[in-house]
Amino acid sequence: MKRLKSYWTIFLRIQGAIWLASFNFSFSLVYIVVFTRHFNVDPRVIPLHLFLVIGITSITILLSGLPLASESFRNWRLARFATMLAPALFFTILVFLYIADYVSNSFWGGNINYKMTAIYAFRIDELVKELPVSSLWVYLPLAGLLVLIATGFILASGAIFRSLDHFFSRHGAYSLFKGRSRRNKSTVLFAVCMIFFIQYTYILWSQRSLLVDVSREPILGFLVTPSDSIMETHTMALVRLRDKQERQRYPHEQKFERKNVILIIADSLRADHMQVYGYERPTTPFLLSLQEAGSLKRVDQTLSTCAETICGVMSVLSSKDATKLCQQNFTVNDVLHDMGFGTYFILSGAHDWYGLREYYGQEMDLYYDGASSKKNSINDDNTLFEGLEKVPDYTERPAFFYFHLMSPHHLGTKYAEYCRYLPADKKIDPAAMMAGKYGSAELIDNYDDKVTQTDGVIQRLFDALRQKGYLKNSIVVITGDHGDGLGEHGHLGHTNFAYQEQIRIPFLIYDDAGRNYVNLEAANQIDIAPTILDRLGLVIPSCWEGTSILSQRPSEYSYHISSGYRLAFSAYRCYVVVYRTEKETYKYIRSIKGGTEELFELISDPGELRDLSKGKAELVQALREKCQAHYSELGG
Repeated sequence: MKRLKSYWTIFLRIQGAIWLASFNFSFSLVYIVVFTRHFNVDPRVIPLHLFLVIGITSITILLSGLPLASESFRNWRLARFATMLAPALFFTILVFLYIADYVSNSFWGGNINYKMTAIYAFRIDELVKELPVSSLWVYLPLAGLLVLIATGFILASGAIFRSLDHFFSRHGAYSLFKGRSRRNKSTVLFAVCMIFFIQYTYILWSQRSLLVDVSREPILGFLVTPSDSIMETHTMALVRLRDKQERQRYPHEQKFERKNVILIIADSLRADHMQVYGYERPTTPFLLSLQEAGSLKRVDQTLSTCAETICGVMSVLSSKDATKLCQQNFTVNDVLHDMGFGTYFILSGAHDWYGLREYYGQEMDLYYDGASSKKNSINDDNTLFEGLEKVPDYTERPAFFYFHLMSPHHLGTKYAEYCRYLPADKKIDPAAMMAGKYGSAELIDNYDDKVTQTDGVIQRLFDALRQKGYLKNSIVVITGDHGDGLGEHGHLGHTNFAYQEQIRIPFLIYDDAGRNYVNLEAANQIDIAPTILDRLGLVIPSCWEGTSILSQRPSEYSYHISSGYRLAFSAYRCYVVVYRTEKETYKYIRSIKGGTEELFELISDPGELRDLSKGKAELVQALREKCQAHYSELGG
């Protein structure tokens, strides 16, 4: 009975610390369970997150209590509040991280990370305006939450202080630091536990997704960029090795045309809304004028490998399927750099957000993106001309340029002079658009304005490059990373679906009028890099998967995916197989969500309105087998 009474006395004295730890654990448990279920995250993230919360909570309690071993600190009149700083700071950061991750997953499909935070730290208004509410309704609740957390910790500070004082002061009967022997044992125990926690956490982080996709866990995910979270499969390891070997043995002593190569990728640019592709509105008058003059070639049907930026851009640069992309891919810019080209990446948008900066590598003469600009907002295409000013005029050294345009994207800055279909006073708010607050007519008008703006930006780029001397002896490729839904099939934006509006893109080539291209019928993103090298007369690396349209007919089969950068399970992932015959082009779509299958014939039904899967069971079975074989490592 005496022992029970003694235990109860200890509990009463340390209940403040117990309630603090219990509250942190319970709060985190509720959040992570709701989070994993709502966003279909691997449930193994739950114990991982709770382990981290318990460990960090214990560390904050330790850091708060250690100063109490000092008599001068215990007698300080503000000691009670000072001991609250570490626990309160950790809990506040955790709550705000939870909110940020929930919002980020709702709108962008992934957790917030340190690079996103660094990019928007001093541009928070640009991020807030993407949310479907006014900035007032963002800042006021966050300020109120901050006051609520501070009030709660102040009210609990007395109980927590007494608990910590009982554990850490040298006078308490059960103090961990009473006497030399107990102090030494406690110090060793704390050191061992902390080393174990830090080492095990580092192992989890360094292994990335071998054990679990840590990018979806809020705390470790903050330290991981999208490019870090690629699943390391046996196939991926072979891709890395093969690309590395191919670059090492690539022949540098080749005779080739020393033309400048200018790659323009417009984010979210759909071919079917471009006048140069037969669209009824005059959205691309400049490009149409080049086509009519005979200097612009058009590939009629081109599909992106995926419906998002990372795999879209990297499939262009590395001629790789979305499932074989990594930071060590042998890219077209690598080839040209090794052949003596100057390489310039001038990009609108913040590419560290996507994790693309690591993919691009360091071997370039200039890297300049939206986060580099001090004059323009991150997604403003005027940044391109700001970056181009830093490029020296053309001499005799050929150059490779990659320009990334944000004009077509719903986040891209829109200029008033291009409000031709949607009046400037009816500006579309990006967040409200994604929340479904506009009709299809308004969305189409807004998008067509942005395509018209894209055409205008490209014309300005041509003029600027001409003035610097790079355009005269050049080949220019204009394409998109993916498309964008405007309400077709009931979907807006991109990433989660793979209908034609999400993956059909332009493929335009500005080249000598007399140059003959064998295949201008159909191509894929992976065919762009081989076409560029073939045009220059350079050897196409054997590790590339695409073919040059200068000399090859379209491939019989091609493979596409909705969301490709994170190769872990995605509830919304769609797998696509396109099968081309002489007269027909079939597109098979397998959706993870609901396990649905669809089959369309794109020549007779470009809008994918008639599902043929019920009437062509044998073809569906054949394409299903193709799909499963190709995406076997992803559970496809």
